[in-house]
Amino acid sequence: MAIGVSAWFDTRTEGHIRGIWKSLADSNLSRTLHEGPYRPHITLGVYETLDRPSFTTALREAVLCTPSFHVVFAGLGVFLNNPPAAFLTVTVSEHLRQLHCLVHELLSRTGRDPIPFYLADRWNPHCTLAPELLEQSFPKAMQLLSKLSLPFIGVVDRVSIIDTPAEVELDVVHLAT
Repeated sequence: MAIGVSAWFDTRTEGHIRGIWKSLADSNLSRTLHEGPYRPHITLGVYETLDRPSFTTALREAVLCTPSFHVVFAGLGVFLNNPPAAFLTVTVSEHLRQLHCLVHELLSRTGRDPIPFYLADRWNPHCTLAPELLEQSFPKAMQLLSKLSLPFIGVVDRVSIIDTPAEVELDVVHLAT
């Protein structure tokens, strides 16, 4: 059971992204996120093992005075996996970079075996829109997503700790308001 740590959004931002997920589902392009147990997020790190109580306590103390902050969803991107995945790009702000560094500093003390894609030198912050686009639906999905009004600004207001890939929420730590 790997443990993921993600930045979660305020209600308005989450609603906006869920609306995109719904459009993809309504167009029969990607139903996974709309129908599954997922929340819109930016993954900050994933570790194969973690002393979760120690990490959560340290994270709560560390972000006690960290205010919620804006993130800019600047563009559309694609991971050319098989099948491809579409996502919103996220501009790396100083606030997001600091949160990412803080999370990994704490994770390195309490966890083992990080997933390398989320480490500082490989991290590509994004918010997934469609994790598995079939070859025949890819052009139509890109056409639909190209109509998004970008950039748009969202708000990160908490950090979640989840069991992956089951997407079970284990803890949530709210940033200061």
